Amino acid sequence: MITGFQFKAALALIRFTSHEVAGLIGLHPSTLLRFKFVSNLEPLHCRSKNMSLLQTFFNKEGLTFPALNSIQFTPILPLKSTPNGITRFHLVAARIATGLNQSELSQQLRISAATLSLLENLNNTDLIKSRKINNNTLETFFNHLGIIFNNNFIVTLEKDPKVLIKRVEMLVDTKIKNI
Repeated sequence: MITGFQFKAALALIRFTSHEVAGLIGLHPSTLLRFKFVSNLEPLHCRSKNMSLLQTFFNKEGLTFPALNSIQFTPILPLKSTPNGITRFHLVAARIATGLNQSELSQQLRISAATLSLLENLNNTDLIKSRKINNNTLETFFNHLGIIFNNNFIVTLEKDPKVLIKRVEMLVDTKIKNI
């Protein structure tokens, strides 16, 4: 079973659109487009045959779903050494979980959208290295939202970060109105 978070993160991580994936696995594009609107922790509802097609496709791309709300990346080519820290894989999966676009997340992290875009254009195994962002701060930010980086290539949701993001936005809107 694949959840909304797992599906959306997998698409972003492999850099395919739902339309492209649909063509590659023989499903109707509207089926996969519908999955983009499934909430993070909710399972996708489809025939078991279609679920199997999706899982097989993502597995071939090095993505598996080890637990209900987790996504894991296994590099197709073995790495010389395992990266120690936050990688492009972690950053993209975590951003997708928040439901924020690059511009919105860059505002939250107080970095430029261009910097975030450059970091997201790395390879999944590349470490996030930038003098403009501290990896400990980045990890702490995502941990507070319930996004956990279990090991080098696993991201797990302990809770839906979109709920907390919406609460913060509502709180900010209320404070602005009261000024």
